[in-house]
Amino acid sequence: MRQAFSSGSDFEAKWGYSRAVRVGDRLWMSGTIGYDYATMEIAPDVAGQARQCLENLRPALAAMGVDLSAITAMEVYVTDPDHAEAALAAVAGAVGAAAVSCLVVRFPYGPHVLVELRPFAILPAEGAQP
Repeated sequence: MRQAFSSGSDFEAKWGYSRAVRVGDRLWMSGTIGYDYATMEIAPDVAGQARQCLENLRPALAAMGVDLSAITAMEVYVTDPDHAEAALAAVAGAVGAAAVSCLVVRFPYGPHVLVELRPFAILPAEGAQP
């Protein structure tokens, strides 16, 4: 069974994707930037953006009955190699022993976006308790 979760972001509506898609015990999540939808702002620093990325992931994970600890792998995208350490430190403190990759990329969102996170998770079998 396929189950999709939408956060309601403008990006999802504009480009026709879901924040997360569950198939069986696998959860694929879209790349998530550190935009704070409550304040409509983005932090000026990598660590602040990475922390907000993690906060932005929580609702989709909660909708699937889990939290950040369910993340088994994380792709971390940064716009500058010098941003890697701060982004990876934020991720490590939140997800623990996940398999992590860090890539340097150029984002189409503009120069204010410094980091994007894309997690993967293994979920409890449907109907099982986490």
